[in-house]
Amino acid sequence: MGLKGVQKVAQIAPNSSLQSDSGDCENVKLVNDLYYNFDSCLDIVINDKKKLALFVEKQHMLLKEFESESDYTSAGLKSKTDGEVINIHVPQSNKGYGIKKRIPSASEVAYENSKKRT
Repeated sequence: MGLKGVQKVAQIAPNSSLQSDSGDCENVKLVNDLYYNFDSCLDIVINDKKKLALFVEKQHMLLKEFESESDYTSAGLKSKTDGEVINIHVPQSNKGYGIKKRIPSASEVAYENSKKRT
């Protein structure tokens, strides 16, 4: 991870909503620092199951704390709508691709031809 994570941060942060919403370079710097720190922590705990479980638990608690303090709604939850009907039409044909009848093998053709001769 290490350096790859830092490279990902450089790609992600310029396109983040923080920059487009506020244009504040300080927010982008903080986001970059956050990604770097998270990646560094992950590099440290990734091979120790107990430390990794503790890290996940602390991240989960921090997330719950931030969610309870704000009226933030996840982008995934915003895009979902209840009661939306999606009509899927089953294709009636393959528009010329494929054939309706199975092509018999050479041995089947030879067998059928031999039956016709007798």
